[in-house]
Amino acid sequence: ALPPHYDYSCVYEHIDISLDSWPFSSMTATCESLFMGVPVITMEGNTHAHNIGKSILYHSGLKDWIASSEEQYIDIAVHFSNNFEHLKHLRGSIREQLQHSICDTEHFAFELDALFTKMWYKYLENLK
Repeated sequence: ALPPHYDYSCVYEHIDISLDSWPFSSMTATCESLFMGVPVITMEGNTHAHNIGKSILYHSGLKDWIASSEEQYIDIAVHFSNNFEHLKHLRGSIREQLQHSICDTEHFAFELDALFTKMWYKYLENLK
């Protein structure tokens, strides 16, 4: 057993590719893995719970890591596990990709504000 204060993030140094869980995708593990520079393979499904990983990867610019079937999931794993140069490049660039996509809070706030403004004006328009 690991001591309660163990920093398990150091295990990512020994992981080349993370495999997202199914049928319930893991938001925390996916984000943590990406933040540590480890790409994640996920498989899309029919519900929100299936597609959390898909959404994270899609908006992080990692669309090639999203499978639409079990066969494609395996194909993606085999393809990328044999491409060490690509994995090495990703390890050094994923965190920056996140900072310019899903972790760009300033851009997110700007877009959210624009949506709220649009909804407000639509509401006002419907009052007439």
